[in-house]
Amino acid sequence: MENYSKLVLVVDDDTNLLGIITKYLKGLFSDGKIFSASSGEEAIEIITENKIDLLITDIYMPGLSGFDLLLQAKKQIPAIKVIMMTGYSTPDLHKEAFQKGSIGYIEKPFRPEELLKFVSSAFKTSGRSFAGAMEGIQITDIVQLNCIARLKNVVRINADNKEGAIYFENGDVVHAEMNGFEGEEALMKILSFSGGSFSTEKNVSAPTITIHKKWESLLLETLVSIDEEKRGDFVLKESILHDYEKDEVKAKKVDGLIKVLVVDDSKIISKGISDILSKDSIIEVVGTAADGQEALAKISELSPDVVTLDVNMPGMDGLTALKHIMIMQPTPVVMLSAYTQEGAKTTFDSLRFGAVDFITKPSSRQDMNLDNQKKIMIEKVKRASDVKISSIQHIRLKKSKRDERTVGILKNAERIVAIGSALGGYASLLKILSAIPEDFNAAIIVVQYMPKEITEPFSEYLYQYSPIIIKPAVDGESIKSGVCYISSDSDYLTVEGSVGDARLKVHSRPFDFDHPNSFNMLLISLSEIFRDKTLGVVLTGDSTDGLEGVTELKNVGASVIAQAPETCLSSEMSKQVIDKGLVDRVVPDYLMAREIVAELKKT
Repeated sequence: MENYSKLVLVVDDDTNLLGIITKYLKGLFSDGKIFSASSGEEAIEIITENKIDLLITDIYMPGLSGFDLLLQAKKQIPAIKVIMMTGYSTPDLHKEAFQKGSIGYIEKPFRPEELLKFVSSAFKTSGRSFAGAMEGIQITDIVQLNCIARLKNVVRINADNKEGAIYFENGDVVHAEMNGFEGEEALMKILSFSGGSFSTEKNVSAPTITIHKKWESLLLETLVSIDEEKRGDFVLKESILHDYEKDEVKAKKVDGLIKVLVVDDSKIISKGISDILSKDSIIEVVGTAADGQEALAKISELSPDVVTLDVNMPGMDGLTALKHIMIMQPTPVVMLSAYTQEGAKTTFDSLRFGAVDFITKPSSRQDMNLDNQKKIMIEKVKRASDVKISSIQHIRLKKSKRDERTVGILKNAERIVAIGSALGGYASLLKILSAIPEDFNAAIIVVQYMPKEITEPFSEYLYQYSPIIIKPAVDGESIKSGVCYISSDSDYLTVEGSVGDARLKVHSRPFDFDHPNSFNMLLISLSEIFRDKTLGVVLTGDSTDGLEGVTELKNVGASVIAQAPETCLSSEMSKQVIDKGLVDRVVPDYLMAREIVAELKKT
């Protein structure tokens, strides 16, 4: 009978991945034996007949789950070490894995060599020790365990000539530092390390307190950011040109109904919204919730297609609940918000964390009788149900550090970038305008379909994060390079004067003219004055606005870029110009700033 120094069992219902892991582990342990199983039940049979040293198991499997397998394995072999694998990660899942006795946790997809190092570390170190090699997001697990145990420690991390330290006190992270960075920014950089080593020093006080958020919120935001960054890198390697003729809207469910969960702490508002939505033949309100915590439970239970989520609620508020939703069970979310200065800021924050749009929150039951508001609410929920959840990304924004002294010496614009957007445009503009470089040598004029009273707070919000100046469009103002002017569709915004000496002309739309035409008016004006020195950009929107104006731009030799339809909340505006063959480039919104800069450099 052969004697092996180590017995390892790998369990995964994905037989392709199972074969790859097994192959690499056999190469690592020449004197060990590697078993494999494609189900928890098969794994139990192997454990019953063999004294397995290390169990590596997927968490989500049909039949016996990885957690249930872990518990049964430890009953039979108390000393067995267990490493959990999953492609769907949350802080709560990390916590549960360690509470049940796992010594390690690794996210799929991973490189086989990463798992090999992880396994080697598991055999070299005690299951109770946190000193040793760091692979995947193991340092995130260490953060959780230090906080849960309420330890006063510093964890020092070394990876690829980078050094960092995280300080813990009273169940929270209180300080982080790395290569000159401090606080949340340092913590974000440390947690994104893909490998390295770490050590723990007990009873060490932080030199200063730079972090004040609860650790759960910190990890949620970090995991969303890291995930978005990974997906962004993957997308960048793909062609950004697509065959859009096949990109048709698909039915959400076999029965054709859109299932909606309504979340609001006001019973009156909740019932009013439910009544409005339920009157539509393809919308079914499957439940209501009074706060964020209840909403998370209902989402898990009901799996709605869309969630309407109040911003301000007692207990877990809407913004916190949104972050949890986007980690635990990503679902299209439409926020309910008041158009106040503070309400607007929170609402725009929600768009950064994955909300697809927002609706004006009625102030009373009487307000809900407004036909227009009912129409908008139903339309936005329907649009949200068609969003591909994979296209929703956390938008990482940093406060801008522009030199305000340059405002008075900006040059008159000789190039114009004209952007038009409607339904879903807020999030796309956040991605685009935050990525425009500070030395941008053109003016940007935006027509965004939105209530006129939102123009100023939205401009102010964008200005915090953009390297260039962002402001509402004002009648008679000279157009400067390095400035973005934003207008509501409630106005007609045109340009008068000449190239290098142009001014904005803002005037109200005729009250009896309902045809959406504000973006067309701007483009036609620019085609007459700036001609081929105009770059037209058509974003998400549910109207026909822009087609006539883009046609005029092409007639004078100007270039046009359209947002990729699958990244649009509503693709009508974009698809109409794509289908007519009027665009030079089709790109996702998160690549739009790069394409705009590249296009301007051509001339």
